[in-house]
Amino acid sequence: MNGASDKFEKYLREKDVASVSGSGIVHVGEATVKIAGSGKYIAGELLKAAGSVKVEGSLKLRIVKISGAFKVEGDLECEELKLSGAGVINGECKCKEIKIAGAFKTRKLLTDILKIGGAIKTPVLEGGDVHIILNGNSEIDRLKAKYLEVKREEPTFRVMFWDVGLKRKDYYLISESIEINKGNLEAVKCKRVRGDEITIGRFCEIDVVEYTISAKLLEGAKVGRLSKIG
Repeated sequence: MNGASDKFEKYLREKDVASVSGSGIVHVGEATVKIAGSGKYIAGELLKAAGSVKVEGSLKLRIVKISGAFKVEGDLECEELKLSGAGVINGECKCKEIKIAGAFKTRKLLTDILKIGGAIKTPVLEGGDVHIILNGNSEIDRLKAKYLEVKREEPTFRVMFWDVGLKRKDYYLISESIEINKGNLEAVKCKRVRGDEITIGRFCEIDVVEYTISAKLLEGAKVGRLSKIG
């Protein structure tokens, strides 16, 4: 173990640590964290759990790693969020980096990096690099990002009695407005998309596309009006 790792381990040992096995309650500032399963909380640093986690109040710390169900009644602010399962943030979610495999819902999402495979629902998303692989219908009313990639999950091969073949669900990202610097879109239904460099791919249904540098329409894309602006 190098010097930096030694210092970090010592730092963690000096912090308040709470472990839960089975079910338990951890008080984090003015918030209460209820865990059903197994979990660990290190004050100001880490919340890691497998099972069901419910936070009564708002939560602010560096890292959140959850496998299972995660619900926050207030706001969530962290540097890193990793979720495998289902997450609901009733308030605002502000995280530098978010990786989700499953379903996620929040009132407002602010992030530098978002990678999600599953479904997301939020009225407002503002991000840097946003990557969405649709494995469920998603709804984002207003989306702003430097880079946006949206695509459907690749079809899987399934064998179910006499039904044999590749299965793909017709999932979409549904939005009122998308504003991006650069993006590659697939399976997006939107009233207006505006950006600098945009590629509109298959399964897209967009009323208006406005661009400043370039716009490319691929086979299978449906666009009502395409116009260059600026």
